[in-house]
Amino acid sequence: MKVGIICSSGGSVIHYAAEIWRGLGRDLECFIVTDRLCGAESGLNLRRKHIRINETVSEKFSKQSAQWFVENEVKSCLLLFSRIVSSELYGVIDTVNIHPSLLPAYKGFKAVERAFNSGDQILGATLHKANDDVDNGPILAQSCNEMTGVDLLTDWHRVSFAQKVYLTLVWLELVRNPIQPSVLLRLDTARAFDDFINKEGIIWKPLPVK
Repeated sequence: MKVGIICSSGGSVIHYAAEIWRGLGRDLECFIVTDRLCGAESGLNLRRKHIRINETVSEKFSKQSAQWFVENEVKSCLLLFSRIVSSELYGVIDTVNIHPSLLPAYKGFKAVERAFNSGDQILGATLHKANDDVDNGPILAQSCNEMTGVDLLTDWHRVSFAQKVYLTLVWLELVRNPIQPSVLLRLDTARAFDDFINKEGIIWKPLPVK
């Protein structure tokens, strides 16, 4: 299965999600686009292809990314990216984003810090379609965790990281089986994710999403 990733960070989310996915005996070929030197270029031990697009104009970056994905027969891409992309990408390739809040709350940057500093008792993350309205595309799935008694911002960021891994797995399942989509993980995937949570020692108190 081919997927696209546009990344400007360390790449740890896709690294762990891919490990879980492949650990279940499922094929995954990642086509990764970066716009700068970052951890995703050197730290990912994945079977993948990579291109760096040194373009600061969003429309040009998006167009070149879309062209490369189309050339490689990639039909869906995930944004793990700190910049805004344009319709030159999401108008051509199915493009999804993971935002670290329970949208519509805390759109924009530093969502985890804003939730923490506001004294919230929950932390959410949202998988949604990318469109021309930032952090407001159609919602595909969400993850929500109780944070009562979790007093360190570092622990909030670890939970947020795990939520991104979870929603990346949801996205992979949607790509794998678009005919019968689900916002919940398959049982075997969910068990493998739980093993990851336990191994990493992440505080994980999931709540149902309305």
